[in-house]
Amino acid sequence: MGCERQQVTLHIGHGKTGSSYIQSSLALSAERLREAGIEYPELRPFARAKQGYVTSGNLGHAKTFVHTVTEVADRHAKAGHLLFSSEWVFGRIAADGESLATLQKSFDVTVILFTREFLAYTISSYGQAVKRGGCTESLGKYLAEDRHPLRVLQVLQAAERAGCRIVVFNYSRHSDHLLDVFAGACGIDPETLVPPPVARVNRSLDEAELALIRRLNAVLGSARKGLVGDALCERLPLHPSGPPRITREEYEQYRALVAPIELTINQLLPPSERYGTDEPILIEDGDGVPGRVMGFTEAQMDVLAETLGQEIVGRGTSKTNETGLKSGLARMIRSMAGRLW
Repeated sequence: MGCERQQVTLHIGHGKTGSSYIQSSLALSAERLREAGIEYPELRPFARAKQGYVTSGNLGHAKTFVHTVTEVADRHAKAGHLLFSSEWVFGRIAADGESLATLQKSFDVTVILFTREFLAYTISSYGQAVKRGGCTESLGKYLAEDRHPLRVLQVLQAAERAGCRIVVFNYSRHSDHLLDVFAGACGIDPETLVPPPVARVNRSLDEAELALIRRLNAVLGSARKGLVGDALCERLPLHPSGPPRITREEYEQYRALVAPIELTINQLLPPSERYGTDEPILIEDGDGVPGRVMGFTEAQMDVLAETLGQEIVGRGTSKTNETGLKSGLARMIRSMAGRLW
């Protein structure tokens, strides 16, 4: 008889489903996982993940994830079960479903996929695009161009064609016990996974933060994307973001776009994980509230002033005392808050 094939578990996100939180736990739990018979290889430094910061897992951007997994499996030939995590693999499989079939030929593959109600996902994804992608376009335009539902369908179909095991969870129903369901999918005791040092990793931007950063993106361009958003989310991880807002027209147009695809996908999911759980969203009649006053907390202003102040000082454009500069920036941000909409 030949040797047993290695098990490979791929946690592929998708985005905005607590991936950074799970990845932080996996980095902190690497030794415990090894004792439980699962190797979570440190292909990328775990330092940021262990601190509860935003990461891309241990596969990173995963453009050649099949080659990487195969190479790592060779180095860990005695490991019966290898675990990898990267939400970038989701997009790769959607674009090239055969890559998963190629991996399945050499390993017993399990894919762990967290889905999320489409509208809530896309609004959250929009915030991420503003925060880290330099996005300046409106929410309405972003929704109209969304192709995420189709990618979810493509990934599910690719897993079916490959013949690998796929475990799907609807994040909208499991957000308050992610580690428990993830441990169950891996076949380990939930106590194996160490909770991250912060309760939330990579939170959403609140309304004022989103409005400010969109305008900064337009001024600073893509070269400084992520500068302010990452600082706010990492230093104020528990700041409440509040429910996102959308106009009724945008809502109805988006639902018409995704409803047929959602119906098809639901036929591929277990009943407990199908789409159909609404998340808190404010649907506004008309065009919202023009000129709505937005504000910042003192803690937010401290982060904004320090981050922007260090950027200005670092560029050498001013010799102003740093403390005075931060104070001035705080006053400027406070005065701007009432003009954001």
